[in-house]
This record gives sequence, C-alpha cells and structure tokens, in this order.
Amino acid sequence: QKSATKGIRCDSWRSKSALDAERNSDGAVAAWDVLQKNRKAEETVGLLGTRDALENIAMLYDGEKADAQVLDYNDIIIKTVELLETNTGVRRYYQTMFRMVLIDEYQDTNATQEHLIRLMLNPQVNITCVGDEDQSVYGWRGAEIKNILTFQGRYNGANVIKLEQNFRSTSSILDAANKLIARNEDRLGKKLYTMAAARAPITHYRFSDPRQEAASIVNAIADLHEQGVPYNSIAILGRYATMFATIQLPLAQARIPFTITAGKKAQETQDIQNIIAYFRFAKNRRDDYALQRILTAKPRGLGPTKMKKVSEEARTRHIPMIDAIASLLASSELKGKLGEGLTNLLNFLNELADDYQLEVPPAEIYEKVVVELELDKDLAKATEKAGNVVEKIARNKAHAGVQRRADRIAELQAAITSAPNLDEMVDSLALDPVDNNEITDGVWIGTIHAAKGLEFDHVILPAWSEGIFPSSRIVRQLASRDLPADEESRLRRDLEEERRLAYVGLTRAKKTATITSVESFHGEYDLPPSRFLGDISPALTKTATYR
Repeated sequence: QKSATKGIRCDSWRSKSALDAERNSDGAVAAWDVLQKNRKAEETVGLLGTRDALENIAMLYDGEKADAQVLDYNDIIIKTVELLETNTGVRRYYQTMFRMVLIDEYQDTNATQEHLIRLMLNPQVNITCVGDEDQSVYGWRGAEIKNILTFQGRYNGANVIKLEQNFRSTSSILDAANKLIARNEDRLGKKLYTMAAARAPITHYRFSDPRQEAASIVNAIADLHEQGVPYNSIAILGRYATMFATIQLPLAQARIPFTITAGKKAQETQDIQNIIAYFRFAKNRRDDYALQRILTAKPRGLGPTKMKKVSEEARTRHIPMIDAIASLLASSELKGKLGEGLTNLLNFLNELADDYQLEVPPAEIYEKVVVELELDKDLAKATEKAGNVVEKIARNKAHAGVQRRADRIAELQAAITSAPNLDEMVDSLALDPVDNNEITDGVWIGTIHAAKGLEFDHVILPAWSEGIFPSSRIVRQLASRDLPADEESRLRRDLEEERRLAYVGLTRAKKTATITSVESFHGEYDLPPSRFLGDISPALTKTATYR
C-alpha cells in the first residue's frame, strides 16, 4: 500500500480523477474504468494491479484529509449529500428555500451531483435542466451521460424541448457536424439547422508529417489575416496539448501573436531562450540582456559579486557589458579559472559574430552553440538521472520530460536551419515573450476540452489521424478479435466520447472549419485519416493531399 501511494502521487491528476470517480460514481469499478480507459494511465494501472488496491488508496487518502481536518472539492458535495440524507430538518429547509431549480451543463453531472439535485427538490419537482448529450466529453472525470439520456424516465411528466436552431455556424459546418454525431448511439437525437447561407465546405488537408502541417497552418493564418481577419477570431484546437509543440515556433517566426492555454510557450522555455541569446548577441554585441543570459546559461563561476562588478564597470564607463568584461580581464580583476573561462567565452562569441556577418549556414552556427552550451551532455545527464528514479511512474514521467526538452530543441534547430531570413527569425523569438494573459489579439491555441463553450470565426483542427484522434489505445484494442463483450462495450462508449469531442471541436467554428491529418506522428507511420472524417459525407468536405 505504501508503494502504491507513492506511485499514485507521481501520477496525480489521473489518479485523482480515478479517486473522484470512486466516490462520485459506481465505486471502485467505475474508478478502475477511469484509469483503464486513459491512454496515459497504463503505468498507474500496472502499479495498482487490482481494484482493491485503488479502494485501499481511497481509504488512505480520506484518512489523510481527516487527520489534517481538510476537505477537497468533491468532499463539499459528498458531505452536503450526507447532511441532507441524514438530517430531515435541514433537507426540508432547503427544499422549501428553492422553489425552482435550474441546472446548466447537465450532461457533465456525475452520480453524486445528480443525487444532490434530487435531495434539493421540493414535492412539486420543479426542475429545469439544460444540456447537450452530444457535448458530454468529461467521462474521464466521472461525468455520467446517462443522467441526461434517462432524464425523462426518472422525472415523470418531464418535457423535452430541443433547441435545434443554431445561430453560430454556417449550414456547411452544421451539416458536417450532424453527419458526424449521427454515428453515435448514446444520444437523444437532434439535427441542428441554421437560417444562415451555406459557405465553403469543410476543408481537409493531408500532410506527410507535423512540420509540413504546421507550415501550412501558419500560411493559412497569414492569408486570413491579409484578408482582414483579426488573429483573435482564429483558433487551433487539438486533441492533446502535446500537439502544439510543432506549431509554436513557426507562428513566432511569422510574427503571428498567439495565446496558448496549455503550459509555457516553447520560446519561453530555458533551452530555447539560451540558444536564441547566442544568435541575438552574434547579431548585436551591444545586446547586454542576451549576454547576461549567456553568462548564466551554464555554471561559469561568475557569482553575484563578480556580476555586479561587471555591471558597474559597464554602467560607469557607458560601454557594452562585453567590453566591460574584456577590461576587467585585462586588469586582472577577473582571473584564475573564472578569467580563463571568460576569455574562452569572449573568443567564442567573437568567432560567432564573425560567422554571422559572413553568413555562415545557420545550421553550423547552431551546432557550435549547442556544443558551447554542452546541451548533449546536459540531456544525457537528465536521462541518466531519470533512469535512476525508483518509482516506475515517476521514472517514466522524468523520461517524458527529457524527451519534451529534446523535441523542443529539435524543433528550434529545424526552424533555424530552414529560416528564409535568420535575422527576422531571431528577432521574432524574443528573450522575454509577452505573458499569455496579456495577449488579447492573438490566435487562440488550446485543447478542444478547453475550447468548450467558446466560438471563433475560423477553426483549424490538426492531426485528425487514426491513432491520434481517436487515440491509439482505442484503435488498437478495437482491432482485437477476442474482446470480451463488456470490454467491447466500454471501448464503444470511449469511441463515442471521442466522437463527441470531435463534434465539439467542429461546432466551435462560425464561418470556416479546416481539418488536417498527418501520415506520421511521433514514430508512427502510414496513419490513415481519422474515421471521424469518414463519418462526414464526402460531399461536405474538400480534400487536398501534400507530400
């Protein structure tokens, strides 16, 4: 139990979703299903081994909270349910207080929330629920689509009013969305329509790899902007946050502002800022901000006291920081190993500046910078450190972090070596990018889950390929011929939730929706287009393939 508790902490958000399901749904069986259906939770499932282990962890978790006298968010609902169930006076008080109850986003409620709703209703059962079963996409955190599907059966005399007229999207988008979602079985059924005229059909572009896909997306956004389309009316919506690594640098290189909802921007990460600092300084030796970053990019023995001396020398003499360092070296105020190291660095930076002026191929300059930064050694050390982690889940997580670093560095190398104008590209990847929260006029980049409830004139939906969307887990397991009936049923539900997510992404678009697919992704090749594209009638899509 102790080992399992440590391991599950390393996989916190997935295990927390499972624990929430354990308490909010049908007990440990549902919690176990939550973990098993998650494509990234395989190690957690392997660590726990059985549903009983998950129940034990739930007990340990509840014990920890009791000892600390704290509640989590779900406890607030669970404790309220317990109070209303056990205290007749309190229950009658609130049933009298609320003459009518309105529930929004009803398709996202779980079993415990539904129980709370019933306890709050007065004898007249005056309840109105608003929801769309076709937008139920939170099963992974315990939401029960059956709440909305069985509403009429559980509330006698309930009326269903279908709001089918859509005031957001064109008929082209709605026709495609209707075709897509019609393939699902778990739905009440509706058909969206609009009085707006049909516009361009859904476009589907097929690419060999994510880099080609990203370049095309950037060009499409630039073309829209040239036509007068504001950047903030364009969105790139992906199935997973990890899909956005490839698109960020090309967008920055094209000077296209963007807001990303998942994690840091690529150019905000330390490795990329460090590399770009060398290029900026090679271009402009008076760029003291770039030099400061270079000086601290790796250990050089230049502590706060010595750095202050350099800054004061530069400020009092009104000279660039590099000249101040040279002056202090000449006067032996910086000496020993520190002086030797700084002398070598200055020589290297002068050589780099000459390369830049002589227009040495960017790939060669890049390689020199990587060697000076000792990035390969640093990544090797990080990989070794990750391999020494005892817990398997934490070890895999550490390896994944190292791989993300390596991927970002590889994307930067590709951007630098293919840049048509290196000066502009270096300038575009600023050392201190604007905070995401300060950008209000940029392209919106985020997961489809994060975009739920939002709308944009133009929506781009990348990587609609089998094995990406729907996930490889679903594709792989559905291809098995020896699936037990209950497993096949669970996979069907998972696939339907993925299709609902595709539906949500498509219906965020007001004017145009562009879907792209790739033939290769993270070591997988010959990926066919997503089956969700096949669900849409060919008459409603226009396809082009680029290789």
